[in-house]
Amino acid sequence: MRVQPTQYQIGWQLAQRAGQRVPLDVTVHLDGDAYRRFISAVIETAISEGRGATASYLAGIRDGAEQAYNRRFEQGVGYE
Repeated sequence: MRVQPTQYQIGWQLAQRAGQRVPLDVTVHLDGDAYRRFISAVIETAISEGRGATASYLAGIRDGAEQAYNRRFEQGVGYE
């Protein structure tokens, strides 16, 4: 029997995919505005592609967007 993903997991996965497509110009001195623009763009993209608005779903999108930013930033400055 296949386990269905939770609303949180669906939101998180959508944000991860959106985070791969949203541009991020990574520098070591990335400012807070660039972070907010990236997170906002990922969240807006994930919500527009999604199909729900539960608190759990939106929390998954928020957490997924932050994780996508961290991954992209680390790749951009060569930590990975």
